[in-house]
Amino acid sequence: MDQSHPTWGVVTTVKTTRDVLEKFIAYHLDLGADHIWVFFDDPNLVCPQSFQHLPQVSTIICDQTYYQSHGRTGAERLELRQSFNAQLIRRTCALDWLCHIDVDEFVVTDGNVGAYLAAIAPSEIALRLNPSEVLSTPANAPLPAGQYYCKSPVPKGRDDLAEDIYGEYGAVVPQGFLSHRIGKLFLRTSTKNIIHRIHNIYHRRPGQEPQIIDDLPSNSTLRLVHMHAPNWQAWRGHLDWRHADGAYRADLDHAGNQLNAVLNLLKAEAGEAGLRAFYDAMHLATPTLLSNLANADLLRVETLDLDQKQARYFPNSP
Repeated sequence: MDQSHPTWGVVTTVKTTRDVLEKFIAYHLDLGADHIWVFFDDPNLVCPQSFQHLPQVSTIICDQTYYQSHGRTGAERLELRQSFNAQLIRRTCALDWLCHIDVDEFVVTDGNVGAYLAAIAPSEIALRLNPSEVLSTPANAPLPAGQYYCKSPVPKGRDDLAEDIYGEYGAVVPQGFLSHRIGKLFLRTSTKNIIHRIHNIYHRRPGQEPQIIDDLPSNSTLRLVHMHAPNWQAWRGHLDWRHADGAYRADLDHAGNQLNAVLNLLKAEAGEAGLRAFYDAMHLATPTLLSNLANADLLRVETLDLDQKQARYFPNSP
């Protein structure tokens, strides 16, 4: 492997529409990904034929035949299925680096991904991609097509700043983020004796509990844009599942993060209007929120051009 020109790829486990998946694939191919692996988590929501014209894309259907061939049932939590798929590709692919992300996440860079990976010290086995969340942009916002307002997390320990930006919700929404604040990883595929999870990696030693590997390097020139709640309709459409079984479930509530309880309270006391007010306070790109974020140096404008890239790679898309 030529470490001066490292190869890299993306693996994702999806349950989404063809349109969303095409945009994800087109974006990362345009970014320079050497290969993309797509695991269809729902055998009834598959469209592998849509990607047959792209040799850089491999599709895997996660049906019972797939799981049984690997000695699994497929009944585990989504996070475990995702981790298994990512580890399978890491162990078998011929690329130098692998990035495991969701279909609503996009690697963003100010330059060339391969060049940045080539500059990472050989002793480093992974690179952390720090996240930003896409804001909901009103139709009359002065923002060119293909660009998005994105917010970074409030620094840890700055609850005062979170409340200045988000009002009463800043005290209960960790770092002002509705999704993960830890980001995702680029991982060297040659690394041995590790366990690759969604957000972290662990050393695996015989007879010992796996130990998390802390202090992974990050680089502001390689980062992650997350469309976790890009508009009210999308957020509300995913809310019930996330609240019951996903990112907002009760067992994830802890000191400084009472999101499950807050959502329960909003539903009980104010219904849909309360949920909408909460969403708008956290994610609607009003002049006030944009100003608050900019003053705290937590606002970026990222260019994704998803429609343009989809048209280039999928000219026959409906």
